[in-house]
Amino acid sequence: MTIQLFVAPAGPEVLNYSPPCMKVEVWMKLAGLSYRTITATRFTDLWRAPKGKVPYIVDGDDIVADSEIIIAFLSRKYSVDLDHGLRPEQKAIARALERMLNEHTYWCLVYFRYVDVQDWVVYRRALCAGSSG
Repeated sequence: MTIQLFVAPAGPEVLNYSPPCMKVEVWMKLAGLSYRTITATRFTDLWRAPKGKVPYIVDGDDIVADSEIIIAFLSRKYSVDLDHGLRPEQKAIARALERMLNEHTYWCLVYFRYVDVQDWVVYRRALCAGSSG
């Protein structure tokens, strides 16, 4: 069965405009899982999202939301450990880097979306161009 991955719109130069959506999709590619990406729309897909937002997956009867929870769920279910060859100190560095990127990338997007009006105009145009509905 193919996993359905519901994400925000993609763009001509990026896999996805949402870092959490991109994180899950890249992880699934690296894990070699069979999946289908679906651009979620407000009216047709987000009503099923457990948290009302993307990313989320539908895997059989399971519906799972939140990028970290999705990756943990898929890691357990499909016995995938992308960090299997890392030493403990390398795993700690990777985790620290991941946390830093998650937190700071989010706040950069908040700034571009809600504070810097000029950047929001460009960002909004790109989102609308990549949206299917």
